[in-house]
Amino acid sequence: MISNISRAIFLNVNIKDIIYKLYNKLIIIEFFRYFLVGVIATIIDWGIFYILALGINLYYQFSLFISFALGSITNYSLNKIFTFRCKSKRIIRQFFVFSNLALISLLLSAAIMFIFVDLVSLHKMISRITTSFIMLVATYLMNKYLTFNKRFFK
Repeated sequence: MISNISRAIFLNVNIKDIIYKLYNKLIIIEFFRYFLVGVIATIIDWGIFYILALGINLYYQFSLFISFALGSITNYSLNKIFTFRCKSKRIIRQFFVFSNLALISLLLSAAIMFIFVDLVSLHKMISRITTSFIMLVATYLMNKYLTFNKRFFK
C-alpha cells in the first residue's frame, strides 16, 4: 500500500513537472513567434518612420504616429493568424481592444521618444529603436492576456 501511495505521489509530481515544462516551452515558442511578427511590423514601422522623418523631413512625432499606425495594423493581422492562432470571429471587437492597447503603447512610445530626442538629444532613429525594445515585453503581455485572450473572444 505504501508503494502504491508513493508511486501515485511520484507520478503526480512528474505529471505536474511535465505540464509545467511543456507550458513554459509553449510560452517560449509563442514569444518567439511574437518577436518574429514584431520584427516584420517593426521593419514596416521603422522604414516608414525613416522615410517620413528623415527622407522628407516630416516632424518626427507626426512620422511616429503614421508609421506606428501602419506597423500596428500589420502587427495585429500577423499576431492574430500566426502568433496566437486566434480563431475568434469577433474581429471588430478584438481590433478595438488591440487599437486601444496600441494607442496606450503609442502614447508611451511618444513620451519615451520625447525624453530621448528632446531632453537627452539622442538621434531620432536610435531613440526609435531603443523605444521599441523597451515596449516589447509590455505589448506582448497586453496582447496575450487582453487582445487575444480566448476567454474574452470565443
